[in-house]
Amino acid sequence: MAVCIKDCIQNMNLVIGCTIGCSYCYARNNVRRFHMIDDFEKPEFFPNKLWLMEKKRPQNFLLTGMSDFAHWNPEWRNQIFSKMAENPQHQYLFLTKRPRDIVFSTTLENAWFGVTVTSSKEKNRIQTGVGTEFDRSSSHTGHPGVHEGRSTSYHGRGTNGTGISPGLLPGIGGTEDMADVKDSSILIQDVETKNIMTKSNLPVGGYSVNPYVGCTHGCKYCYASFMKRFTGHTEPWGTFLDVKHWPTIKNPQKYKGQRVVIGSVTDGYLPQEAQFQNTRKLLEQLRGSEAEILICTKSDLVIRDIDLLKELGKVTISWSINTLDEDFKIDMDDAVSIKRRLEAMKQVYDAGIRTVCFIAPVFPGITDFEAIFHQVRNQCDLIWLENLNLRGGFKKDILDYIRKKHPDLVPLYDAIYNKRDRSYFRGLEDQAERLAKENSCPFVDNELPYGRAEPGHPVIVDYFYHEEVRGSENTGRRNPKK
Repeated sequence: MAVCIKDCIQNMNLVIGCTIGCSYCYARNNVRRFHMIDDFEKPEFFPNKLWLMEKKRPQNFLLTGMSDFAHWNPEWRNQIFSKMAENPQHQYLFLTKRPRDIVFSTTLENAWFGVTVTSSKEKNRIQTGVGTEFDRSSSHTGHPGVHEGRSTSYHGRGTNGTGISPGLLPGIGGTEDMADVKDSSILIQDVETKNIMTKSNLPVGGYSVNPYVGCTHGCKYCYASFMKRFTGHTEPWGTFLDVKHWPTIKNPQKYKGQRVVIGSVTDGYLPQEAQFQNTRKLLEQLRGSEAEILICTKSDLVIRDIDLLKELGKVTISWSINTLDEDFKIDMDDAVSIKRRLEAMKQVYDAGIRTVCFIAPVFPGITDFEAIFHQVRNQCDLIWLENLNLRGGFKKDILDYIRKKHPDLVPLYDAIYNKRDRSYFRGLEDQAERLAKENSCPFVDNELPYGRAEPGHPVIVDYFYHEEVRGSENTGRRNPKK
């Protein structure tokens, strides 16, 4: 059976950059988007990542997710293979499109090599192999050639010092399309944590639970990117994911009556959740807790767990939707489409579970929250409003985007984010309150009333200015501006 490579292997991008120049290269696009290196055609080595090989749990690593093995500097290769020899618990895979360029041998039993083929015109690479012919590989190992879709990789394993000895890597295949290949650019690893529950200072209060470290939605405006300071990750936000492992929650009643927020600095329903099921496991452990569970997401995978969510009682699902323009959404994040989020919201709402449309962050001059309100009013119980906060490293990225795509808005963004002019958002607060009155909807400031709203009349909640409501426990009080 063919298996998609992303389900079997974790990326370890010790070398970033490639000189081959494939027109469909996802790695080059990621490098440009996240500014990983200055010039993708001039590969760079990141020896500070070699420590990732020291993980005790055996893993399969792809080391050429953003490079081609054939064009590695020999000094980089020697450092990497030396570290591999010190860590034989893992399996290491290297791929190339230029097998003829490789003059290399290794005695490592855990090093696997292969060529990537994307069309019948490139089948000669298979015969070239890596120091031997791949048709002999199949007869030596007994493994069938593995392939799927239009992109196929054939692999040989190193076992002696005179060349790359034959052998196919079982269970690894090509991918159905390049959209799937994009996922393989994400570094995924396991982390242990003593306690999955932490006290929260979010406006909604309670406990904060994050089944993963990092978020592969890669939102350009994400405040949670600050987490890199505490995790040791040097990769750009959106390109790594740590899968948490925690002791089983043995006394869920400890959280009775408490609000438990899932997904404050990640999304519990990332695409990888379909494989690792950490959020599902967490919800199962909270059975019988009588906690008030709030899940924040940009995904439609949550519909997988409708059965379990209905068992848990007080559950609220919030979808972040700050535009109805799919092109703007694509510019900002790698999450599912707005259409899919809206469809999931309706399905969950119709299943009797409380839903929220979180219109955030509100981009000045771009987000039309009235249009979003009319789109969702019949399929949600609450509408939250929060302004775009710009700080840290992503402030420059967003302002550069505005200059490039919306030059007419540059004066407005300069006034708000450089001169601290709040008049625009104060005006939006007034507009939201008028919208609520015109449509017979409750309008509250920094509160989270529990219960289902009257159909078609969701509660509109003003969360503008996070610094004023942080830690307020949804009391309706604000921290005065200093």
